[in-house]
Amino acid sequence: MPGKERTERVEEYRKRSREADDLVLSGQKEQAIEILRYCLAKAKEADDEDYRLFFDAELLNCAQPDYDRQIGLLKQALAWQEQNGIDPDSFLVKNYGVYYSFKGEYDEAIKWYAKALEINPKNSGAMCNRGASLSRKGEHNEAIKWFAKALEINPKDYNAMRNRGASLSWKGEYDEAIKWYGKALEINPRDYHAIRQRGVSLSKKGEDDEAIKCYDKALEINPKDSAAMRQRGVSLSKKGEEDEAITWYKKALDINPRDSVALRNWAVLEYHRGHAAAVMELMRKAVKLDPSQWRADFRLLCELTGRDFAEEWRTVFPDKTETMPAEPPQQLPDLRTFIVSLRKAYKDETETFLTAIRTEEDKRKKFLEPESKLNRNKSVLMVLRQWNSYTPAIPSMGEERSRGGGYFLWHEGKGTVVDPGYSFIENLNAAGCRIRDIDNIVLTHAHNDHTIDFETLCALLHEYNDELQKGAEPKKVRMYLSNGAFMKFAGMMNLKDADYTDHVFTLNADTEFELAGGLRMRVLAAYHDDLLSRDQCVGLFFTIGDRAVLFTADTGLFPLDKDAAKPAPNTADSEIWDRYPKDADGALVRPDLMVVHIGSVKETELSIDFDQDPKEACYPNHLGIIGTARVITMCRPRLAVVSEFGEEMKTFRLPLMEGLQKNVVKRYCEENGISPVPRVIPGDLPFIYDLKDHKVYCCVSKEWKDADTIEFGVDPDAKDPVVHYFDKRMKSRFDEKPKHWVKNFEADREDFEGMYFIS
Repeated sequence: MPGKERTERVEEYRKRSREADDLVLSGQKEQAIEILRYCLAKAKEADDEDYRLFFDAELLNCAQPDYDRQIGLLKQALAWQEQNGIDPDSFLVKNYGVYYSFKGEYDEAIKWYAKALEINPKNSGAMCNRGASLSRKGEHNEAIKWFAKALEINPKDYNAMRNRGASLSWKGEYDEAIKWYGKALEINPRDYHAIRQRGVSLSKKGEDDEAIKCYDKALEINPKDSAAMRQRGVSLSKKGEEDEAITWYKKALDINPRDSVALRNWAVLEYHRGHAAAVMELMRKAVKLDPSQWRADFRLLCELTGRDFAEEWRTVFPDKTETMPAEPPQQLPDLRTFIVSLRKAYKDETETFLTAIRTEEDKRKKFLEPESKLNRNKSVLMVLRQWNSYTPAIPSMGEERSRGGGYFLWHEGKGTVVDPGYSFIENLNAAGCRIRDIDNIVLTHAHNDHTIDFETLCALLHEYNDELQKGAEPKKVRMYLSNGAFMKFAGMMNLKDADYTDHVFTLNADTEFELAGGLRMRVLAAYHDDLLSRDQCVGLFFTIGDRAVLFTADTGLFPLDKDAAKPAPNTADSEIWDRYPKDADGALVRPDLMVVHIGSVKETELSIDFDQDPKEACYPNHLGIIGTARVITMCRPRLAVVSEFGEEMKTFRLPLMEGLQKNVVKRYCEENGISPVPRVIPGDLPFIYDLKDHKVYCCVSKEWKDADTIEFGVDPDAKDPVVHYFDKRMKSRFDEKPKHWVKNFEADREDFEGMYFIS
């Protein structure tokens, strides 16, 4: 067993070795060499032969790497330890793996990292290096797990941070990669590798001017960083500055004549410039340096420049040291030539196209990301619906575009979607929610404006599960469908093997369910024809503790006649509100919040005809203004949110609601001694209600305010005025600069600030 002095020396060697690594990564190679020489002399003096051999190998790596020789030195070091009764050294074993990784033998490297971890399970360097080798093999998800493990042991391991960024970049997650490079640079601002790799990710995003700034900064730290020179050439080439790009490829090759990537990139650039002779001269050099990496490109460029591949291969390898690869299937050379020609034709437009594609792909990935942005301690209802029925389905003939939507309830970390109609997914994403936030989906009837995004949600849930890391628990969602909606979608739902389906339930009036997350849902009757059924549409009654939320859903005030164009003739039929939940004394349960679907206003509702049958005045398939006023005054919710407006009501929905509050509901309550008077407001996309505390989010104060004192307004100059909500004491502030508060609210949602997001 080594004595105390030996143990202290070894700790010093390791500490100094890490310092040298940091210096090399910070562009201070000469200072690193000084430390290594000092350690070598100390190891010789102390007869620490194992570390003498290790520092010999490290100095060789700094001067002229010879990985086989370096591996041999480490092998001798481990043999010396065994001969002298010293337990295997996790530090040296890990470095054994490092040299195999430098050779490109990643499987062998991983074996040695595993051995190092058997000796010392907390060797974060071995974890990080194992991840790096896995990433080189293309196993990026597995690599990221090892970087995470390394950071659990050493939260300041900037190597793990940088390498995690590299793996994310390889996966195409450039923004996330850039964040991790930033974290690495917070620990070591001189890590020129992280700076350069940040530039590469920016270049992949099409931000080549910013990328070039990164390469310049990396070169300030290490003027001999040939990789930064080469990547600078790539960005300049993409910008069309070809002569300047070639200058930087030459600089890279002056530093590292064996940089086959620079040679290949330069050759491709010369092909686009029409310089066939230069193409072949450069590719001969590249394939000579790395036959396995560049043989396919060499063959392709031979074909594109009219050269005989077999003859050119023999020119490069006249002594047959490298076997000529077999001829691929006959159609592939022609297809590859066709593809390259097509790419050349689109050369000038390519970056514009790719930038647009990357932007959309980034949006998709963010919506599918497994981390939620929502605060599990909040309980909220979001109105994610603007207009009703058919208008969002009509093709837009200009800049204006209609938005439909649905509703989203979030309670104790579980999310419930209600009626995902046109634009629902877009609205959900804009509200900062993600596909992983959905645990229940409820469809009250089969009309498209309440179901059109259901199939897309199912597809996205499948895609989400497909992209989860291996071994992760798949997302399973409970489906609650009216009988009509079930008939509509039964053919597309795999009830046995769907990876995203937990259970599928059908909804019948007066049945109750407990949803994932603890919400209780009672199914209510609704009088509505959805084409597939006339008596199977439903409303919903949610309870959370002692709070109640009632959704009328689409319904008329009275049951429908057989032709669904008017109410049934029997005047004794119950009005819809009379079928809502009652307490033990037979009185209607007063909901805290009632979401009322108005649908539209019919001329018969407002015509002055005292002799008209009440049923004839009502809007048959929706509540209309009469039914809306009636259910509010009968159910007396603390807050009534009127939703499902027809878009034809765009110009008068606010005065219609103000009149409903002041001239109908308030007057009726006063005349009948009803107190307190329900508050009535229109529902729109920015409405957010706290289910537990009966509060509404105020867009001016950025605080939750009592729902009884909530006011609403719009930006009158907006093309499509969206209703925003604020405490009545904030009305003058909102009216002074509505555009400012509207933009602030949108920015906060986009940045996941305040509201219901994780603080």
